Amino acid sequence: DHVDPFIAALGDKAKTMIVAKTSYAVTDPTVTSQIITLKSAGADTLYLAAQSRAAAQAISAARDQAGWNALIFLPYVASAKSVVGPVGDEKLKGVISADSNKDPTDPSWADDPAVKEYLAWNKKYTPTQDQESNAASPGGYVSAEVMIEVLKRCGDVLTRANIMKVATSFKDLSVPLLLPGITLNTSPDNYYPMHTMQLKRYDGTRWVLFGQPITE
Repeated sequence: DHVDPFIAALGDKAKTMIVAKTSYAVTDPTVTSQIITLKSAGADTLYLAAQSRAAAQAISAARDQAGWNALIFLPYVASAKSVVGPVGDEKLKGVISADSNKDPTDPSWADDPAVKEYLAWNKKYTPTQDQESNAASPGGYVSAEVMIEVLKRCGDVLTRANIMKVATSFKDLSVPLLLPGITLNTSPDNYYPMHTMQLKRYDGTRWVLFGQPITE
């Protein structure tokens, strides 16, 4: 699901830009040998289609290779503090990922009305939740907001047919907790609503957004 679209997006350039690729099993104790293989192939950029422990291990192993300062791209699902936090700020510095939601722990959003509302909701209903480690919570909150919008648009006609009709006909739906410039779009032949992401880079202390939202 990660690798095939990545290769397809590179098109004809994939043959010359991809110097090596390797995989891992969730039962592998480490991924150091895979990282060494990629370094030996002459890679100067790593796209880590990895999650959980393997993502953190891959970054750490790459940074531990003497004389190798590869540019690292990390899937947004692995960029949470609970996943890559143990790697440490120094090794994470410069890693690039992407996001679609405002980060409630980012001080730059401290005065944002949507973030304030979200944090108040969390404090009321999940007061023990660690905001920094639970990166999935904002995504769940956005999903709930979308479901509310679906039900509102359905009115009193809560049949499966009408719910599906509404849910598959969103056009530039704006949800407050999404980043500026990111909206949701669906169609009867494409249920996936997220087609735009915003790049972010770890600056040594936190993730910092850069550039403009990118649409596939």
